[in-house]
Amino acid sequence: MDPYKVLGVKSKASIDEIRRAYRNLAKKYHPDVNSDSKADERIAEINAAYEQLSDPDSRRAYDTRFSSGQAEQEEDPVEEYKREYRRQKINEVQEEAGGKAERQAQWYRVIRTLCYPIGVFSILVIADFFLPVNTEIDYPVYGYQRTVGGKYDSTVVSYMKTNQYEFEVPGNVHLDYDYYAKEKKFVSLEFTPIFKTLRTIGVDHDEYMLVYPAPDSIYFPLFFPIPYILLVLSAIVIWKKKYTMTRYSMSFIPVVIALVFLTIMISKQV
Repeated sequence: MDPYKVLGVKSKASIDEIRRAYRNLAKKYHPDVNSDSKADERIAEINAAYEQLSDPDSRRAYDTRFSSGQAEQEEDPVEEYKREYRRQKINEVQEEAGGKAERQAQWYRVIRTLCYPIGVFSILVIADFFLPVNTEIDYPVYGYQRTVGGKYDSTVVSYMKTNQYEFEVPGNVHLDYDYYAKEKKFVSLEFTPIFKTLRTIGVDHDEYMLVYPAPDSIYFPLFFPIPYILLVLSAIVIWKKKYTMTRYSMSFIPVVIALVFLTIMISKQV
């Protein structure tokens, strides 16, 4: 192998030119920065060429052999072209991968920013569940039932309409309530303090009050443990500042959960 070709310098190059060429190639093909499977072989060739040309006696001996026609046979141009083509394709793939990683790193920074309000939202949902409820008194105007579902899995759902609200109730609440009584019995509606979600429905029965959990409340079927999971996941993404492919992939999880949870909460509002 011609050491001049390996370093990419002319046969009359000065020692400074040879050193510059060696440093540039070493930076490019060192295995620590080049993931090519043949990087070790390439850097070995570069080191050998530099060792031969940096030593005056070794360089003079090589130049003498080359000038007398005893130099190594020049490499087949076709093979040299193939090798250069492979190097070019590897560089293109590495540049493309680097660009993709940079775009993902930018998205990761955006998602980390979104996780701050997601974390606050999780804390508000948890606080909304444990804080004291707000109670409102109202009187039903009428009630009705509606069949939902398919032909073979249909379900009858009961609803009650008051002066201000319309909400789903347990079937017996609607069926037992006398909408035509002269003195209607009031219903007590308990709402969460932050998101105003209906939690419980109480029906006056003179000597006692029957209290039922709101059938369509977001908290009872879905509350545990989703807000806690959402809070932990968003905190982890915020804590892990440095981008990695695994962190980038996992960072979408709290965003998706938050969107689904928020959509369900909005759909369940009275």
